[in-house]
Amino acid sequence: MNTEIASNRMEVYTNKLFELTDQYINEVLGGDEEKLTKRFRELLFYLADRIEMPYSDDVDGLNNIFDAYVRLCVRYCKRPTIEGFSFMVNINRATFDDWRTGRYRSSDSRYVHSIKRWYDICKSFVIDELSNSNTANVNLIFTAKAAYGMRETSPVPPLETEHRRMISADELIRLDCNDTISADKPLILGD
Repeated sequence: MNTEIASNRMEVYTNKLFELTDQYINEVLGGDEEKLTKRFRELLFYLADRIEMPYSDDVDGLNNIFDAYVRLCVRYCKRPTIEGFSFMVNINRATFDDWRTGRYRSSDSRYVHSIKRWYDICKSFVIDELSNSNTANVNLIFTAKAAYGMRETSPVPPLETEHRRMISADELIRLDCNDTISADKPLILGD
């Protein structure tokens, strides 16, 4: 299920997480891989209890686990999240926020870079799903706003002047407050 074929045609696991996932499918789900999508969070706790966790000062080990976690998410149609990764590695979500903001481990930039990379990957999955959806997913839009600070914007149409010169929204903001725009009195800009 989660193996790859090696050059000698043998099936091998490229990561302990994949082996444990197959073990979970066989032992807990009775071999029914289709049930995993609904029980994915349970799998994360199962993995947390069984994988050898790197210490929180082993950022390279955490990066390797995160990469395998993302692949599991993709394989089982789940969006990777920092929360899910937090469940799996038994590191509090707030600790990741402290790394990202530099409140903790600020002397080692690898932590800041790693958590920002993880965060960006999770955000990219949200953007990809929103971009490729035929319908609006209100819950996902809310998640995009709340978790990743995204917001909805609509372009401001440019304003056409008497001389057919278009002005941008930035230029419009910089206009003197005494200048008014109306149908009776067109706005004339200097050259």
